[in-house]
Amino acid sequence: MPSDHYVSQTYLRSFTDSNGDIFPYYKSGNVIVGKTKKTKSVCCEINGDTNEYFDNVRILDDYLRIFENVWNKNIESLEKGIIDIQIKFELAGYISYLKNCNPTAKRLGQRSISGILKPVADNMLRREQGKIKDYSELDLADIKRCLETWGLKVEVDKMFSHAIGIEILTDMATNLCRYPWLIMRNETDIPFITSDNPAVMYFHNDNVQFGETVVPLTPRLAILISPTDGQTDVELDDVLKAGNPHDRFGLVKPKYVKEFNKLIIKCAEKTVLHSCRVEWLEKLVNKYRNWQMETLTDTLVTSKEVCVINRPRPVEISKKLKKS
Repeated sequence: MPSDHYVSQTYLRSFTDSNGDIFPYYKSGNVIVGKTKKTKSVCCEINGDTNEYFDNVRILDDYLRIFENVWNKNIESLEKGIIDIQIKFELAGYISYLKNCNPTAKRLGQRSISGILKPVADNMLRREQGKIKDYSELDLADIKRCLETWGLKVEVDKMFSHAIGIEILTDMATNLCRYPWLIMRNETDIPFITSDNPAVMYFHNDNVQFGETVVPLTPRLAILISPTDGQTDVELDDVLKAGNPHDRFGLVKPKYVKEFNKLIIKCAEKTVLHSCRVEWLEKLVNKYRNWQMETLTDTLVTSKEVCVINRPRPVEISKKLKKS
């Protein structure tokens, strides 16, 4: 059975020390900083890229072959200040994978689908409650008790959630490619860190409608992809031919390096990764170890329809829930 990296070794090697080692900072357990590891032993799971909802259960192998092999070449181009539509698309293809196919995405996908189905199921149960002639008093009492507590529990197969993520890979890659990119050079004293969930949502100025995507590429380079910055006046066909005219390079300020690092820690599923052991990062991981990505669901139920809005956000959870 293959051990599949949901964060590739090619990506992770940019965050290792001179010996090729990487330091894991754990968000759970008694020890925060673990022993150094090689990239082959982090961010991987047995058959993680296998999905039986497809005729070709290893369909991701074909997809990743396109984007992983050119990752280093494209990062080198960005470091030289070069960006074009081919570079963007090849990077966007793998960033889409980072956003949709890791354990965090699978877990959130399960909860999002469950969040959509649960109010529909509960609404159907309420309708059944009105069919007095069709049920015994005991059955009606069970329905009432169910609705007065938590309602129906909807369980979603993790592999089905994963399949949905695979289905949207190319569409998301195209959209990411269409959006304007800010390539952030980091010349501060604080390096970018990474994690087992490195492509995260960033909401600037509490704008909850549009989330930007932040991806650390190396300790000295990161991308901010913004769907709200100038995209409305750029046609998709034009972008695919010539790129987005709003793409740009810039120096990132120290306060934003700190803010993005904090976000990476909050959004990490289990492990934050860095090239060395440093006290400031150990303290930061300890401070935000009870944060993780969750799906916040808002539901509006009427007699005729159910409206469900799912919003993935980093939230602070209880220590008891974190250990379970």
